[in-house]
Amino acid sequence: MHGIDRQILTCLTPVKIAYPFDRLANINLLREHVQLDWRQTIRTTQRKLIIFAAKKSPYYNYQFANWAAAQNDKITAVIVENCGHDIMAEIPQQFNQLVRHFLLQNHYLP
Repeated sequence: MHGIDRQILTCLTPVKIAYPFDRLANINLLREHVQLDWRQTIRTTQRKLIIFAAKKSPYYNYQFANWAAAQNDKITAVIVENCGHDIMAEIPQQFNQLVRHFLLQNHYLP
């Protein structure tokens, strides 16, 4: 929606050139990502976790994050209103602050 933040793009471009994504080499990862059923894991995880979902993502219905949070009180859903799919690349400062807050709140950082 916003495109990749210029600062992120500056760092990302040389890495993408050095390590281009190979769809064929990663086909098993991609297949698992869309074919495995993670619902039972969501319901039973004992780790506090945060799920970010972009309201404007062209790939996923953002309501999955709310569903997950409703299944398990250890899950926090954060719906990002004005963002496309790549939250951490489109609005990195906001994303980093949300992650930092979650980590501090749940004692994952010293």
